[in-house]
Amino acid sequence: MKHKISTSFLTLLFCLLITTADASNDTRTGYACDGMQVTLYCDLGQAINVLDASYGYFGPHSCDNDHQEIVCYRPVTNVISYLCQGRVACTVMVGSRTFENPCSQNLFKRLEVQYECKTSSYST
Repeated sequence: MKHKISTSFLTLLFCLLITTADASNDTRTGYACDGMQVTLYCDLGQAINVLDASYGYFGPHSCDNDHQEIVCYRPVTNVISYLCQGRVACTVMVGSRTFENPCSQNLFKRLEVQYECKTSSYST
């Protein structure tokens, strides 16, 4: 039981890691697991430029440790671009209501988004 609680706690901590920034080129990555929200954001005067986004199951260390080495995901860059491109901030609910399920199994999936903040020519 102790191990199960530890695994669940670590999974929750991982999923709460919403956005991290790479200071060298200001490329940012947003992550969120099914049933959670991911928030992409830039400073005022900047706008979100979506580079890449995928939704699915990326292996046993992806939101859930109980499944074997299955990988099933699909690109969703067009969906995230439609929702977030050009905005200062954007929050997306992660789940099958937003994205088509790419997996034949019932797996706990996650969204991964890479984006950058570009200087905006207009304020929002």
